[in-house]
Amino acid sequence: MTDFRALFWLTGTLIQRLLRYGMILRSLSFPAVLISLTLVLTVGVVSWTRPPALLVITPDLYSTHLEEELSKHNIGLVRDSSPENWVRRGAASAGSDGVKFWVSGITQTSLTSESVLRSALKTSWRPTIPSLPSPDRIHQLGALIVRLLLGIFSLYGVVFGTAMVARDREDGSLELDCTLPVRRWVHGTARCLAATTLLCAFLVLSTWMMQAIIGVSNATTLIAHGMAASLASVSLGIVSAGRAKLNSGFGSALALGLTITTACFGIGYGLPGIGQYLPLASVVTGGPAVVPFCTSIVLASGCVLWFTRYGLKSA
Repeated sequence: MTDFRALFWLTGTLIQRLLRYGMILRSLSFPAVLISLTLVLTVGVVSWTRPPALLVITPDLYSTHLEEELSKHNIGLVRDSSPENWVRRGAASAGSDGVKFWVSGITQTSLTSESVLRSALKTSWRPTIPSLPSPDRIHQLGALIVRLLLGIFSLYGVVFGTAMVARDREDGSLELDCTLPVRRWVHGTARCLAATTLLCAFLVLSTWMMQAIIGVSNATTLIAHGMAASLASVSLGIVSAGRAKLNSGFGSALALGLTITTACFGIGYGLPGIGQYLPLASVVTGGPAVVPFCTSIVLASGCVLWFTRYGLKSA
């Protein structure tokens, strides 16, 4: 029990040390904030620049039936002798003189106006109005964005795992921790849990932020895949740093961890039948998250044991 109490308090201490670095907080919150702001600004700009839902026609085309049909679609009707000028200066979404039809972009409003106008004029042709994207399709796009975020957080995991060991070696914290009267596996496990916990906290926050904005299909499953990927990537970072020598730098160790992580993503794309069972690769393939999560726990245990046996020798 002494080892587990030490593991709990050491993990909490390491999380506090990570949170003291402003760059870490900014890097973790930046992807989700950037994507959210981009989506919000895009919607705002489109709404602001979109012309009003008005159909401008010449006076000879006016009829009460046309006005009533347009009102059913929340489209206003204006009579003017120059409908083209209204559309060109962005004051109306569509206009017609009975011979030509001007539109300000191919939008739902302009297509509906065209359809209603030709129906009122009793012509033989009406354009087909495309239906809006289904909510499921939008949620799939949200899931794709979340997968990209999970990939970014996985790369962060390698950096965090490597940087924690590198920092603690350079400032002597790792050597000091090894003098504590606890088993040596506690040190690697605490660093793995601290970095993974911090990553998962921001991962869950980012996913639910996207869920609130546009919706995400299978958000809970994606979060589970992300947690498995975070645990695996942090473990790879710790092992990579454990292989490095203090006097030779940690650049090559970081490069090795990032290479292995991106290779796992490649397995997910190239061999989805195998990738669905592997952490990191399952972020790409999707599917049930139970097996990848269990695999990540086994991988993390092996990495911690390796770090305990070989990585702490230089501490």
